[in-house]
Amino acid sequence: DEKNGWIVGNNGGVMGLRKNYEREEAIVLYTKDSGKHWNTTLKKKGVFFFNLFFVDKNSGWVAAEISQNERGLILNTVDGGKIWAERNMRGDRPVNPFFKDKNIGWMDLYDPNLFLFTTDSGKTWKKQKMPLHKYPWKPFDASMKTNEK
Repeated sequence: DEKNGWIVGNNGGVMGLRKNYEREEAIVLYTKDSGKHWNTTLKKKGVFFFNLFFVDKNSGWVAAEISQNERGLILNTVDGGKIWAERNMRGDRPVNPFFKDKNIGWMDLYDPNLFLFTTDSGKTWKKQKMPLHKYPWKPFDASMKTNEK
């Protein structure tokens, strides 16, 4: 809705130009009054937050990377950011989350040929290949339109 909003940010620099991993800090801010006031819901050292996506004011995901070793991390909340669960993605580096609803979602990866797919709110993720043999470019962002109101 127009009153609730989220922002993700980092103080460690631009991706690829980062040098001070131990001093990097990522943050998620939340507003419930159309941006007049912002509150911190998540602050984490040694992590770089890429993007976030919320399906409603309670359920959201953050694509992140553990800075020093470039391992992927997905953070998820179901209570509006009071508690965040973490899932270490080992070798996968998530960049951009998108969810159709609370259960079905996709996560673009740093690897241009792969993305992740979930049907259980991100408890498990399955890798899927991009059909790049048909397209000579890497998708930067994805969006799905549904007929739901």
